[in-house]
Amino acid sequence: MNKSIFFLHLTNLCLLLATAKTAGVTIITQQSDHTPITYFLALKASYEQMTGNYSHATSSYAHLKKNLPHDPALTRAELKLLFEQKRYQEVLAHHQSCNDLSDRLNKEPLFLIAQSYLFTGKEQEAIALFSKLITAYPLDDWLYYFKAMAQTKSGDTAGAQKTIATALAQPAFASKHYLFHFLKAKAAVARNTIEEAEKELITCVHQNPSFAQGFFLLATLAESTGNPALAMAHYERSLALNPYDKSIVPHLIKLAIKTNAYSRAQELLTRYPATTTAYFYDKTLLHLAQQEYEAAQHTTQQGFCHDPTDKRLQELAITALMAQGKTAQLITTAAQWLSATPNNTELVASIIEMRNKKIPIKTIIKIFKKAAQKTESWLLRCTLGDIYHEQSNYIKARRWYDAALRDKSLPTEDGTIAQIHKQIALTHQSAKV
Repeated sequence: MNKSIFFLHLTNLCLLLATAKTAGVTIITQQSDHTPITYFLALKASYEQMTGNYSHATSSYAHLKKNLPHDPALTRAELKLLFEQKRYQEVLAHHQSCNDLSDRLNKEPLFLIAQSYLFTGKEQEAIALFSKLITAYPLDDWLYYFKAMAQTKSGDTAGAQKTIATALAQPAFASKHYLFHFLKAKAAVARNTIEEAEKELITCVHQNPSFAQGFFLLATLAESTGNPALAMAHYERSLALNPYDKSIVPHLIKLAIKTNAYSRAQELLTRYPATTTAYFYDKTLLHLAQQEYEAAQHTTQQGFCHDPTDKRLQELAITALMAQGKTAQLITTAAQWLSATPNNTELVASIIEMRNKKIPIKTIIKIFKKAAQKTESWLLRCTLGDIYHEQSNYIKARRWYDAALRDKSLPTEDGTIAQIHKQIALTHQSAKV
């Protein structure tokens, strides 16, 4: 081997070894006939897993398993990789392979299995396994935390409170007490006892002022009780503690707009990738709040380039067009949406609900007529029949119902045809009254 290449391999191997030791990873317990390459693959897989390169890590572990088919440490590493990828059902398949609680090496995989039960809706199995783990390892605070979480999720409020009380009585858990107060707050929110929830959360963030989730929940409570200024302050604190949590940004933008803090809303928009419908939705809201209706309309058009069927953007586009008095463009735009997805029941309902925004029923009829002329759709025709029926125009209602019956896409086995005939009969009945 070329000496320079040999030292390059040696340097890379040392780097991987140092990284793996830093991460506290143990992969190999078996000896192998291919020891150098086996160690290299183990370190490589560990590094790939630690850096989130899961597809490469999976491949490296598969190669490694050929040399170490029965290595328990390798099995535990693979189990952790599955868990990190949220492949919980595959994690559960390993339950029997590491069921011995007396073996401390099984503690972590059993903890992952118990969490997988919880995350797949099998709360009772999770509670049972967490209980066994607590018996074997009574000084592990996370076991109590997740057991209480599973009990809360299963509806066992009394059991959850007992588990939390036991944890809070443990002096050894003092550094994690804030988590149990957080759980108590969430349980209080579920019971709609807001004052109790706020009290527990204040204790929680007092014990750990860096706990972003505590401030986030405090913010949602302040928002729900009609205190936007306090809610905004808590969201700002949560975002400062966890600047990569994108779920906080929409709440802050909404409150910034509500409190007329438009410059802050504009700053927050820069945290979004400018390619998501969420970005264009919030940007449109900001324009509408400042009565910049033409800019709002332009922003919705940009958003439709990424998702032309986004319902929330469609509603804002309608608002922007209405505010500008562009009735003809509103009719054309909404008709185009219906023509593109003529059997979209949510869109149909959304356009009908435009009546609540003081759009005249004549305008809504024109939208459906324009769309019905462009595409055959029994749903659009039935909708027009229903609208005319409500207007007591029974002749036109029957015409549209009849047109719906002639639509070749009309379902024949779900009772739709019978329902249309029933509507036609009702028009005759109503006309006689």
